Amino acid sequence: MIQKTRGIVLHQTRGAMGHLVVTIFTEESGSVAFVVKPSRSKSRRLHANLLRPLSIVELSFDLRPNQSLQRIDDLHVGIAYRSLPYHPVKETVALFLGEFLFYSLRNETCNRPLFTFLCSSLEWLDACDRGLANFHLTLLVRLTRFLGFWPMLEKPEPGLYFDMQSCQYTPVRPPHGAFLTPEEAGLMPLMLRINFPSMHLFRMSREQRNRFLDILEAYYRQRIPNFPELRSLQVLRDLLS
Repeated sequence: MIQKTRGIVLHQTRGAMGHLVVTIFTEESGSVAFVVKPSRSKSRRLHANLLRPLSIVELSFDLRPNQSLQRIDDLHVGIAYRSLPYHPVKETVALFLGEFLFYSLRNETCNRPLFTFLCSSLEWLDACDRGLANFHLTLLVRLTRFLGFWPMLEKPEPGLYFDMQSCQYTPVRPPHGAFLTPEEAGLMPLMLRINFPSMHLFRMSREQRNRFLDILEAYYRQRIPNFPELRSLQVLRDLLS
């Protein structure tokens, strides 16, 4: 079945025979893995440029459900970025988010509201000129709504821990490491109000931003099976330090 759809490039890796395996989150079929053969032709080189992480593309392919890797028949620019591929900070943020979304969405099927949210978020990143250091945190917070595990945190009583495994406040420090201290638990309801228009108002030190990211990563890790250590995370930390 020939399918024409928009897609967001999430991840690519080199496979056997020099083939490129590219995962694209498509509007019509969710996450789909494609194999792209190496070639010196002009069209193939163009494909390679279009398949950078978080590129928004329009593509067509013959969807064969019994095959793990699909083949792209046609590929075009979906949204032309003005600054994202040429801005070193934005490009690093895109690399990190591409890897994070690859693992978060690898089993995601068709989810048009999520796709629309991600497209509009990436257009915001492309146009953003302030609060950029908080963009990845904002996206990861808002993304939880679309994945079904938005943290419903109310202002706790003083002295309570928040257990991220059970999603409950507790007066006793949990025996595992996935928890918020009473101080962090008190601040989290405020931090969850962050959005793209207001993200520049959230002034955070390097340590605070890294801790907030640690909390978000741990929260996702509790809810997404086999979520690995991210290679791009330290690069992002170093850049935003």
